Amino acid sequence: MADSAACRIIVLASTPDRAQRFVQRVKTLSADPSGAGDAGSARTPWTIANRYYTAAVHFEARALGAFAAHDAAGVPALVYVWDRGEPYRTHVPALAARLRAHAPEVALAVRFGAGAADDEDDVDAFVAEHGFEFVDGERAGADADPSAVPGLPRVVDALSTIMWPSLVQPAGARDDDALSTL
Repeated sequence: MADSAACRIIVLASTPDRAQRFVQRVKTLSADPSGAGDAGSARTPWTIANRYYTAAVHFEARALGAFAAHDAAGVPALVYVWDRGEPYRTHVPALAARLRAHAPEVALAVRFGAGAADDEDDVDAFVAEHGFEFVDGERAGADADPSAVPGLPRVVDALSTIMWPSLVQPAGARDDDALSTL
């Protein structure tokens, strides 16, 4: 099941290597125990784990130019990764058009490379206009909104909102849910 499209997170970047570097950063951040995937494969297993559930999913790292609309069929999450200076204002609308028929539950646009604070507002508004949530991949500290989850932890947080078909609740969590209905 974890190999199905319903458990896939497509990661797009200018090159497959750039997409794979992003995947490795997310896996490191989440202290993921799953393996690195097969050598030369674009697929990398990941186990989302939190106090409520675990879910075996996989990343599929691809070059932006190799992505077609039908690749998103049945896929609940897509992450577009770019580095400062890359033409995201060209890529984001083109991606949004390709995704229109499939509408993933989570669509993130993650930028790496430092930028000015006022620039961030413009980027956020632009990607939101096209159905993506902006994540500053470099942000690590406090945010103007103390309830906001900054940087890469926001990626993990957003991907954790999906009801993955591979989701498994630990016995204690199921017992807590049963008690809460009493």
